[in-house]
Formats: sequence, structure tokens, C-alpha cells
Amino acid sequence: MSYYNHDGGDTPATTPTPSRRADMQYPKNLCTNIKGIEADLEGLKKNVLVIGPNGGGKTAMLHALQLALSGAARDFAGRDEVKLAAALHSLKPEGAEVVVSTVTLDDGAVAEWGMNGAGKPRYDNPVPFRMLYEEAEAALVGTNIKGRALPWLCANFVPAAVVRATRPDMDEATLKALVAYRDQHQDKPGTSGLVAIYNHAKKDAAAHKRQGKSYAQAYEVLKSLDVDQAVPILTSILALTGFQVMRENPICGVCAQDADLPTFTERMDQAKAGLATRQGGTWVPKHLTDHLQQLVNDHTAQAAHAEAVAEVVLEWMDAALQAYIPQLVELVNSYLPETHTISFDIENKRWRILRLGVEASSGAETVITVTAFAAAAADRSQQPCLIVPPDRAYDGNSIRLLMDILGKSQAAGWLQLISRPKGRTRKDWSYLDLDSRTLD
Repeated sequence: MSYYNHDGGDTPATTPTPSRRADMQYPKNLCTNIKGIEADLEGLKKNVLVIGPNGGGKTAMLHALQLALSGAARDFAGRDEVKLAAALHSLKPEGAEVVVSTVTLDDGAVAEWGMNGAGKPRYDNPVPFRMLYEEAEAALVGTNIKGRALPWLCANFVPAAVVRATRPDMDEATLKALVAYRDQHQDKPGTSGLVAIYNHAKKDAAAHKRQGKSYAQAYEVLKSLDVDQAVPILTSILALTGFQVMRENPICGVCAQDADLPTFTERMDQAKAGLATRQGGTWVPKHLTDHLQQLVNDHTAQAAHAEAVAEVVLEWMDAALQAYIPQLVELVNSYLPETHTISFDIENKRWRILRLGVEASSGAETVITVTAFAAAAADRSQQPCLIVPPDRAYDGNSIRLLMDILGKSQAAGWLQLISRPKGRTRKDWSYLDLDSRTLD
């Protein structure tokens, strides 16, 4: 197994040091009736320990906080993020017409979420919070860590990167697509531009694959149809392409080569001619099938170009991040004791985060590592942040480590426990006991 050992020769002149913002907002008051908990909490500190048995309202309290601060509930109804009214109506207290959650921040700003009757949720927060534990977990835990971790780590920890114009093995079509993406995101300098291009290209690739698959399915179906079935379907397809031409809106204005408006106009006219070609009541589908096959080919090519751009940009992010690994590791480890320090393993371009030379062997260890990354990211964030580690049966040492990490971070931190931890009460924490209904 090989480890990345940076010899300092390529260390950038500017290193990513934590900003340690002293002005990051945090929730001071919380008023909500979600799930009937009827909470009216005042004078909360930056860090809050929520204590209560399973089913005692801890999750409802956190959903109230998340909805007011970000407009969405996390880890809700089996989904990572929920904003839609249909799913959130279960939060309404029995017999109540309105469900609300209002948070007053330490600087006096108010964030509010509410929903009445069968209406849509109403959300009002001038500066939405980042839910940093969920961000870090989505990037760092699971499979395909390179494709998820590199954009997140670069966006949060690498202050600058040079976007190169080309590379020796880049074909002309991919270069043309890359330049088009770059022009669309030229307002985002350095690393933020790389991340924006990568996310845009991945989104386009997925969309073109879906569209190409739909046209391919239509192509197969239409080949087997008789005239009475084919004509209305062809008419619908022509209406769709005609709308694109009328609105001067090509399918993809970024990475398409042949999907420009004159080309689509020509194909639409050819398909119209095919629609009118009927001899003795029989259908001649060649124009239609040719048109659909060309659309399949176009979308397949566009998806390939977008994926090629994403891969190129991912390689650039890889190189940019590797130059900052020593500073990143030092920053994250500043939140961890020597018994839990992390390092990166990069073997055959496979990224792994290691603790003491091995991958995390328990759920608690993974939570501690992800929380340290979230805390480090918060110290460089320009948005206010909330870090909420998941509800687990932590042992005493894990609880102490999580409270230490959250105590050091500039982000607001909330931790859920079944019972109050042993030892002294920490002065920089609020202790919310849902069983006894006390706050100290």
C-alpha cells in the first residue's frame, strides 16, 4: 500500500489556513410545534446537547431546526433531503391547522418555516445555513469517493487552481465543449470554477443519456407500428422539435455539435415530408426512423463529450488537491486527538481516507472523522453552518471527542444522545433534556 508523502517541493505559496470567523451566526431561540413538541427555547448556546429516549422528540426537534435554517428536513422519511409539502405534512400536530418553526439567531435575525392546511411550505431565511455534516458524509462516505470527494474537498479547502486550456490527448470536440463550459462559469474563479464546470458537465451527461434512451425506445417502437399508430406519434415528435426551433432553443447549447437550430430545422422539415409520404395507405417510415436515429446519435455523442469534460476537470481537481494535502490533513487533524488522526491513501488514483493507517472500523469512528472534516470546512465557509452528527449509541469516549470537535468549530453544533453523558457539565454547551423538559 502506498501513501502520499508530500516532500514540500510543490507546496503552494498560499496555504489553506482556517479563517476562524468569530461572527458566524448560530441559533439562539427556537419556537416550534412540529410533531406536537410545543418547544419555546430561549438563550441557546452555539452548541446544544439534545437528550431524550428513542421516540422522545429528538429527531422532530432537529427537523424543526433544519427546516427553519435551510428550508429542508434531512434524513426524513427514508430520504436525504425533503422540501415538498406532501412528505412534510406528517410533521403537523394532530388537530392543528398550522405547523411552524421559528429560529432567532444570535445577531437578532429571524429564520422561519411554516405550512398551513394543504398549502405549500413557506420559508423565509435571509442567509440559509449549510448542513455540513450531511455535505461531508455525502462526499466522503461510500463508493466512488473520488467522484464525490474531490469536488467537495476542492471547493472547501483549495483556495486557488489554474484551469488549463487543453491537454495532449484531448480531442477537438471535448476541447470545444470544455471552452463552452468555461465561458459559462467564467464568473467563478479558480477552484470554484472547476467544481461548477464538473457539476454542470455531469448533470448534462446524465440528461443526454436519459434523452437518448427515450429516443432509442421511441425508435424501436415506431419501427414496429403501422400507419395509424405511427402518424400521431410522429406528429407529437414534430411538435416537440418545432417548439425548440420556434423558441430558438437547441437541446444543448453547451456541448452539442450538430444540435444547432439550422440542423434541427432541416431535420424537422425532412420528418414533415416523411409524415406526408403515404402511398396506397401504407406508411413509409424512413424519414422518421432516420430522424430518431440521428437524435439518438446526437445525444449519445453529447453525453460522451460532457463526461469527457467531467473526467478532465476531475483530473485537474485531483492535481490541485494533492498539492494541498499536507495543509488539509493538518487542518482536519487539528480537531482530532493523536489517537484519531487521519491521512490520505492514493493508490492507482483511488482516494481513501485513513485513520491511523487503516480505514475506519466502526460507525462511531466514521462519524468522528466526518465531523472533523465538517468542522474544518465550517472554518473556511462564508455561509453560516450547522453540524449535526447522526443519532448513534456512542460510548463515553466518542461523545467526548464529538463534543470537543464541535466545541472548537465556528459552526453551530447539535448532538443527540439517549442519556446525559457522565462527567462535568460543559459551560459552552446547552443541555436540552426532552424527558424532564429542562434547558440548562
